[in-house]
Amino acid sequence: MKKERDIKCNPPKEFSSDEVVKLQNELSLSRPIIQIILNRGYRSVEEIKNFLSPSFDRLFDPFLFRDMDKATNRIMRAIKEKEPILIYGDYDVDGVSSIALLVRNLHELNANSYYYIPHRIREGYGVSEEGIRSIKKRGFKLIITVDCGINAADEIQLAKKLGIDVIVTDHHTPAGDSKGAFAIIDPKVEGETYPFKELAGVGVAFKLIEALFIKNRRDRREIFKDLDLVALGTIADIVPLTGENRILAKKGIEMLNKTDKIGLLALIQKSGLKKGNIAGTYEIGYILGPRLNAIGRLDTAIKSVELLLTEDRGLAWEYANLLDRTNKVRQELHKKVMNESIEIIEREGYDKGINAIVLAKEDWHEGVVGIAASKIADKYSRPTILISTAGEFGKGSGRSIKPFYILDALDRCKEFLIRYGGHRYAAGITIDKDMISDFRKAFNKVVKEQLKEDDLIPELNCDCMLPFKEIDNKLLSELKRLEPFGIKNPQPVFLTENVDFVGYPKIVGTNHLKIKTREDNVIFETIGFGRGESIKEIEIGKKIYSIYYQLTEHMYRNKKTVQLNLLHIEKHKQMQ
Repeated sequence: MKKERDIKCNPPKEFSSDEVVKLQNELSLSRPIIQIILNRGYRSVEEIKNFLSPSFDRLFDPFLFRDMDKATNRIMRAIKEKEPILIYGDYDVDGVSSIALLVRNLHELNANSYYYIPHRIREGYGVSEEGIRSIKKRGFKLIITVDCGINAADEIQLAKKLGIDVIVTDHHTPAGDSKGAFAIIDPKVEGETYPFKELAGVGVAFKLIEALFIKNRRDRREIFKDLDLVALGTIADIVPLTGENRILAKKGIEMLNKTDKIGLLALIQKSGLKKGNIAGTYEIGYILGPRLNAIGRLDTAIKSVELLLTEDRGLAWEYANLLDRTNKVRQELHKKVMNESIEIIEREGYDKGINAIVLAKEDWHEGVVGIAASKIADKYSRPTILISTAGEFGKGSGRSIKPFYILDALDRCKEFLIRYGGHRYAAGITIDKDMISDFRKAFNKVVKEQLKEDDLIPELNCDCMLPFKEIDNKLLSELKRLEPFGIKNPQPVFLTENVDFVGYPKIVGTNHLKIKTREDNVIFETIGFGRGESIKEIEIGKKIYSIYYQLTEHMYRNKKTVQLNLLHIEKHKQMQ
C-alpha cells in the first residue's frame, strides 16, 4: 500500500462564487456538481447541457474521414458483386466488439462477410503474414481491419501483391506508413481531416457502418441498436470519455440495459449483473470486459465474438460459462505474475530511485503480463514492462505513468526490439531474449533522462471541497448524470477537512478498512479498499484529519445509503 505521505494531493480549482451561483440557478444543479463540471473545462450553459445530455445530433459526419468515400464505394462494390469480405480484428474487447458490429451490420446490407482473429500466442497482435496467406488461400479479395492494421505496412504490401485490397480501420497512432492500403480510416493518421481523434477501434468501425447506411439510403438510426457493442469496446479500451466517445458510451450503456442480444444477456446474468442495472464503466471495465477479454488472452477470441453474434440460447450459455471459467484461470495466472513481480522488485530495490521496472520470466503467461504491468505501474508509480520468455521470443507489455510517453521511449530503444507498438501510456513489444538486459539498460537511460523524483509521486486531483451536510441522495443522483466516468472525466474526488473517526475501525475482506467518519455531527460509513494498514495511524475522536474520497451508493437491507470510498487521509500538519 502507498504510504499517505507518498501522494501529491492537488487542491480543488477555484472559480468565482458569482459564476458558480449563476450556473446553479440556470441549470438547477447543486454547488458541488457545478464545481466538478467547471473542473472538466465546460463553462457555458450550452456546453454543460451538451455534456450532461449527449445527443446523436452532435456526432460528426462519417464522410469527414478523407478515405471514407473510397472505402464505402469498395465495400458496396463487393456487396453488389457478392464478393466475400473478410473482417480482420484484434482479440481484445475493442477488437471483438468491432468484429461483431461489422458482421451484424454488413449482414443487414446483404454482404457476404466472415471474420479472422489472430491467435495471440501463435501469431501475436495485429495483421500477420500467416493470416494474410491463410486469407488468400480462402479466396478473399477484400479485407477490412478493425482495431489493428495501421502499423502493418509489410503485411498490407504482401496482401496487395497477392491481389487483396485492404481497408484499414484503426485508432492507434501510426509508426510509419500504410501506403499499400486501399483506404485508411484512422483519426490519428497525419493529415486526417476527421475532427475527433480519440475514437476507440469500435468507434471507428461504427463510423464506417454509419457511412455505409447513409450511402445505401438507410436510416442510420437502425445501427443504434448495436451501440451496446460500441459501449463495450469504447469503455474497455480506456479511451477518453469526452466528445463522440461520451455520446457513444452513454447511449451505448442505455442500450446495454435493454439489449436483446442473447449472448450478452447470458454473460450479464453469469457475471452476477442484472439487465437494467448496469450503471456505467465499472460493470463494463471490471466485470463484463475481463470475461470477454480472458479467452483472447489465453487462447483464441473466437468464442467471445460468437457470444456477441449467436441467436441460439443454448450456445449463448455455453459461451458465457466458458468465458467465466476462463476468466477465473486468467485471474490465477495474473496473481502469479503480480506476486512474483512484487517479490523481485522489493528484493532488487527497483522501487527505489528514478528507474523503470523491466522484468522477464519464462513461466509467465504472455496473455496476462499487460494487466499485471498496469497494476505494477500503478503500485510503484514507475514505467513498467513485464516480459514472458516462454516462447521463441520475449513477448512483453508496458504501461506508463502520466509524465512519461512509453511509445516515444520505445522509439529510442528500437534497435533492441523486433517489433513494438501502442499508445502514449501502453505498449507491446517482441524482443530477442538475449537483448532483454541491453534493452533494460537503454530503457532505464531514457527514464532517467526524462523523469524527476517528483514525477514518481502519484497525484490525487481533488474536484471539490465538500462539507458532510451537503451530501445526500440528491447529490448522488446528480453525480450519476456525469457518468460514464473514465479518462478525462474521472469519478469525482472530494475533500472534507476537520473530520474525526468514531467507533471502532475494523479490517474487512482481504485488507479493507471500515470505519465511521464524522464532520460537524454528520456521520458516514467509510470504506478504504486495500487500506487495512491505515488502521494503525488512526486516532479515534481527534478532529485532526482531512480526507479525500469518492461517493458511492450502498444498499443495506433494501435501503440506499451513502458510503464514502476513502482514497487518502491527511493529518493536519501542526498535529504531525
